[in-house]
Amino acid sequence: MYGTTALADGPTYLLKARRVYTMSNGANWVIDNGRILVKDGKIAAVGAELEAPPFVETIDMSDAVVMPGLVTADSWLAGRHAGPDSVGAQYRAIDAFNPYMDTDRLLAGGVTTAYLNPGRHRLVSGVGRYR
Repeated sequence: MYGTTALADGPTYLLKARRVYTMSNGANWVIDNGRILVKDGKIAAVGAELEAPPFVETIDMSDAVVMPGLVTADSWLAGRHAGPDSVGAQYRAIDAFNPYMDTDRLLAGGVTTAYLNPGRHRLVSGVGRYR
């Protein structure tokens, strides 16, 4: 808090897109010519008729399709496992993960979260992790 004005946690803007996938349960899970109001870095409203509040920037992405991030439930991002062990509870997938690897293709495809698998061939494979 600075004086009597609270600082915002994140940006506030209105995003316009050709199509918005809301993933909600019901008839309106796809909105053509949709709009998303982001307030303080969080989604505040989604719909086709939203208008930007005063002094709020509108970002026009008329050709874009917007959807929530995808989760890949299994991946090789922790590398291929090595070793002949069929029981390997001591393996941690995060130990083999390279945080500096190029993940641009995954992000471009909409993947924002991935499961790191410690080993598929093991009966007891170790500790996986979402990253």
